[in-house]
Amino acid sequence: MAGVPTSKAQELLGRVKAVTAGFEAGPATDDERMAEAKAALRDLRITMTEFPSLPPTLAPHPTASEQQSIARSALEQACLVAVRAGDGAALERSWSQLSPFYVDLA
Repeated sequence: MAGVPTSKAQELLGRVKAVTAGFEAGPATDDERMAEAKAALRDLRITMTEFPSLPPTLAPHPTASEQQSIARSALEQACLVAVRAGDGAALERSWSQLSPFYVDLA
């Protein structure tokens, strides 16, 4: 299965991490940074749908470890963004997607 977009996902994850790292420096509600983080997370989640090695299938793939690491990091960032936004429903969704990575892939 060639063509799994891990480099694109790495780029998007970098964008999300850059925004969430800036949360410490700014006010609690910075709408522009929050919108940027949410947009990057949306694009990252769409890109992750092309990863064959994610739960529930966990299909073998040469880049499975990288795919799973990207997905786990992305979902951790999604939890941080949800907490910062005060969005309990988004936090619950992100956490429910993240939790299998700590149980199944540990």
